[in-house]
Amino acid sequence: MSQVVLIAGSPSSSSRSRALLERAAALFDSLGWNARLIDLPALSADGLLGRRADPEVSAALEAVRGASLVVAGTPVYRETYSGLLKVFFDQLRPDDLRGRAAVVMATGALAAHGTALTEGLIPLVESIGARVVGQLYATDAEFSDGAPGADLDRRLERTVRTAADRASGNGARGLIGIYYEHPHWFEPLFAELDRRGVPYERVFAGEHRFDPGASDRFALVFNRMSPSAWLRGHGDAVLYTQQWLRHLEARGVRVVNGSAAFAIEISKAMQLSLLDRLGLPYPPARVIHHPAHAADAARGLRFPVLVKPNIGGSGAGVVRYETPEALAAAGDRGDFDLGPDGTGLVQELIPAEQGRIVRVEVLDGKFLYAIRVYAAGDSFNLCPADVCQTLDGSELARAACPVDAPKNGLRVEAYNPPAVRIADVERIMAAAGIQIGGVEYLVNERDGRHFYYDINALSNFVADGPRVLGFDPFARLADWLEREVE
Repeated sequence: MSQVVLIAGSPSSSSRSRALLERAAALFDSLGWNARLIDLPALSADGLLGRRADPEVSAALEAVRGASLVVAGTPVYRETYSGLLKVFFDQLRPDDLRGRAAVVMATGALAAHGTALTEGLIPLVESIGARVVGQLYATDAEFSDGAPGADLDRRLERTVRTAADRASGNGARGLIGIYYEHPHWFEPLFAELDRRGVPYERVFAGEHRFDPGASDRFALVFNRMSPSAWLRGHGDAVLYTQQWLRHLEARGVRVVNGSAAFAIEISKAMQLSLLDRLGLPYPPARVIHHPAHAADAARGLRFPVLVKPNIGGSGAGVVRYETPEALAAAGDRGDFDLGPDGTGLVQELIPAEQGRIVRVEVLDGKFLYAIRVYAAGDSFNLCPADVCQTLDGSELARAACPVDAPKNGLRVEAYNPPAVRIADVERIMAAAGIQIGGVEYLVNERDGRHFYYDINALSNFVADGPRVLGFDPFARLADWLEREVE
């Protein structure tokens, strides 16, 4: 009979995380596993801290080393796992669970604290060699009288069954890795996958590392890395991401929006080259690698112009200059930042008709929906996840930084583009190797001409999709991901 050891890391014997583990133990028992619950607060403090040898602590450590599957559970304290769990894991060697299966579970007051799994608990378990085959995060509101509520119990049962199958080598579906950096944009996707019980793992780019010689546990990796990560202190992860994606591809792992797509995502210069190759219109531009070159590069361009970092996203680092003299002075002073790769564009600012742009989203390379986004003033951040209002002024629910929803002034409406625009976008995405993403274009208010100006492999989807579009794009994305790993 296979052995599963569940480790309760809460200092309280009546905690929600312990109740979750007790229920999980019963579910494993019903599947024919031999479940053992280790209650850390019941063990000797001196033994846990390594101050003296303790037979009960030693027995617990040996049980973990001998288990086929280990489940670690904890409440979230200060956005991470408990200190009790930490001191116990500190007594395990880096290879004690080499290749063994593990599940991580945590409970907390807020949904946002679920990042404690990917940023803390999963790295802790992986530090002793385990491979994570399941994860579950539950908020306090999902419990009733201290026990898992009905919806949570269904999620827990799916997690236990999937983990048991994967630990036994009998998993019907592969594990999906969602590689991401922005702390809020993908919460709707995570929630939808959790609701369905789809086996996946949140892979936080800011803390990621990989062993080129290790086996691959993902059946599919979905790349959601944001090029604007350099604005949030994770700029080093942007170029690092390419190394990991290429490694996965070389190992034969299926990557959605892989290295070729990401190369387009992080290079506005390559985006314009691709548009030019396809014969599609784009705002005239020059590529530079030093601020002092901007003025000479702008000769022949119509002012005003924009200076854009090559690695952009969310309007990162975009600056407008009204005259050649202002641009030359700024370049001489080195006023603008060309971003992580020291490359940038000097590009004509095309005045958008009615101050609006169109963003067309694709799923599996095919048209999914389109929206018109109306900006307030000269904002260059037109990220659809950050849109806060419909055209009639109704506030939208959105995952990204909801506290500033009334402030950014972005408004949105659903839109049906002409067939020729949809065909153009699908052709762009096929050439870029982007399966899920968006293309932005505008109409020049001077002459009515269309210009494509941004190609995105990172599709955040519009805020409050059901209200704006009449359907939930994250549900359709989850449908597609499930089919891809069946």
